[in-house]
Amino acid sequence: MRNLSGAVGLASLITILNYRTDLHLERLHEAITLARRPAVEALDQLTQRFQSFGSDAHDMALKALTQLIHIQGVVMAFADLFVLLAVLFVALAGSRHRGEKARRLGRPGPTDGRPVTHC
Repeated sequence: MRNLSGAVGLASLITILNYRTDLHLERLHEAITLARRPAVEALDQLTQRFQSFGSDAHDMALKALTQLIHIQGVVMAFADLFVLLAVLFVALAGSRHRGEKARRLGRPGPTDGRPVTHC
């Protein structure tokens, strides 16, 4: 059962990571076009760096810029995932704290082991 829950949890995290990566890449591709001056300047700088490779310098610069955008999208997706895990951790820690407090007061809690009866 523990292996199954671990596999489901890991699959969920990977699914969220893939979804968020796609979302951030879409947003970055919308924001970085040849109509934007900073994007054109970055492409020109990369092209100048690759001039020593000959006529493929522009294609190499475009590939490098695409890779930079992809890296940024993945970093943003991991940041989202870490925020989600932090919120989940705080929520679970708070839930456990409430259960221990209820047990100390003699009330049945979620980790008490006794059946919960409603009055």
